[in-house]
Amino acid sequence: MSGRESLLLALVVLHLLEGVLWLSHGTLLFRKTLRRSFDWLQPGGTVGNRRGGFGFVSPLPPFTGVFAAKLLPLALSDEGVAAFQTEVLPGTTTLQRSGKSIGWSALKDVHADERKLRLNGDVFCEGDSVHQAHELAKLLRQLAAAKEAQRPELIRTLIADSLDLKRLEKTRADFDKATAFLRTASLVLTAFLLVLGPVTIWQFGWLPALWFILPALFLQTGLITAKLRKLHRQLYPTADDDRFRLTLLCFMAPLVAMRAPAILSRSLLEGFHPLAVAAHLLDKESFNPLARSWWHDLSHPILPAVPADVAAAQIVASFRDLQRDAVKRFLTGQGLDGDDLLKPGPRTDPSHARVCPRCETQFTSAATQCRECGGIVLVALP
Repeated sequence: MSGRESLLLALVVLHLLEGVLWLSHGTLLFRKTLRRSFDWLQPGGTVGNRRGGFGFVSPLPPFTGVFAAKLLPLALSDEGVAAFQTEVLPGTTTLQRSGKSIGWSALKDVHADERKLRLNGDVFCEGDSVHQAHELAKLLRQLAAAKEAQRPELIRTLIADSLDLKRLEKTRADFDKATAFLRTASLVLTAFLLVLGPVTIWQFGWLPALWFILPALFLQTGLITAKLRKLHRQLYPTADDDRFRLTLLCFMAPLVAMRAPAILSRSLLEGFHPLAVAAHLLDKESFNPLARSWWHDLSHPILPAVPADVAAAQIVASFRDLQRDAVKRFLTGQGLDGDDLLKPGPRTDPSHARVCPRCETQFTSAATQCRECGGIVLVALP
């Protein structure tokens, strides 16, 4: 293999590696497919561990369709907050559940330390990103400062806002408008890096080509970096460390700069419920099975459904009830009936007689519990 062919191969490999993302458990990644529609994936597939797994995005431009939606790692009530994840992604049993809890009256200090959320100086839970940790801290400070009579309504509003499709659509539309220049610049850089640059080297050789390629690269990455930094400050004002790292990477690594729109969009919809993001991005054929699994999880939560601590258990039970009511209304608005979603599917094998009401795995009559769901009691198939 010649030096020029080796260079082209190295560019292709590096480009593919830039499309590999690490996803922590509790994250749904929505990505554009080669057909320009969206699909979704979650960590914990073929490559991963107890903390998360790898996700892959399209290697072909434009690099704009990447959105992550994250589960709330906390339960909230008018009494206090508990570090207990009340929803579980379909197909996973990995949870963020320390079971810690604290009452609002005892909450004196709330701040984010990198990805860690600290309450009264102690680590309470860990967010999936610096941005999420700061947003959680902001939320808890707001609830702690509120009057006791106002908290129930604030919590209901929080859940309702996370499922507000009109607000979500406006957020994405505003983002698309703000990143129009960035999308165009990243496409130009992509064409230059993957087509024009290699062709120039192929035709004129390394040294003559570099006199053209290097100034052009730094001009393009400089423009993209400046725009990325400005937009990142507007979208994620508290993520200073992330902004510094991304600014440096974008300017020094053109393969990162060409994915600048996706870098900005990845955390854009973190404040929305994953079901709302799914309803906005997916077609009905993809959304309905996800909604079905989600409703099964909320209706028959993985065990233990609440922490052992009594105070924390009350917080979790109250928050899950609010979530179920809000999600049921949301699903009704999408044309789905909660009772119909809970009906067992057809038998996958004549020997199956029981089914798990959460994950819908079918068993023979000898089985009584679903171990994958923490020991949920099986129900008879119709």
